[in-house]
Amino acid sequence: MVVAPPILSSKISTSEAAPAKTNFGADWGKTFSTLLGLGRAAGADFIEFFLERVNYISCLAEDDAITSISPRISTGAGVRVFLGKADCYVSTNDLTFKGLQLALEKALSIMGLQLPGPNAFVPEVYLEPLRDYVALRQKDAWLDQCSNMQEMGDVLLGANGKLSQAASHVQAR
Repeated sequence: MVVAPPILSSKISTSEAAPAKTNFGADWGKTFSTLLGLGRAAGADFIEFFLERVNYISCLAEDDAITSISPRISTGAGVRVFLGKADCYVSTNDLTFKGLQLALEKALSIMGLQLPGPNAFVPEVYLEPLRDYVALRQKDAWLDQCSNMQEMGDVLLGANGKLSQAASHVQAR
């Protein structure tokens, strides 16, 4: 087992470049190792980070016409901090090191903890190899396999027509 010496918290670069937002794989290891070390040095019992990317389209039909199409594409992160039997969760859309550190700091603050001072020793947390489940399970190609907007609209309007034959009081679907 290799043990690295703890580093001073003042030596942690808050301008450290975050890994690419398009890939949530092993290149995030150093960022999370440092952030988890900061959280543990602050006194948290356990810390979890979540990365999320959402691609979502909502389509609304009213009275046999499509009245709204709302796409949503978002990327974000969350941190959950545990202390004793209590926990809290903070989310952010800022995936930079500083943004993730601020989310961690807010979560620690909610739990009555604070980031260690500039002369505190922060142990690096050794992570097991990170697994990119998107790549492992080939989930990154699903968007290309989805129906296009025209097809979604046609299906919704077709279903709308069938529904209007069976129900007379439905306005929005």
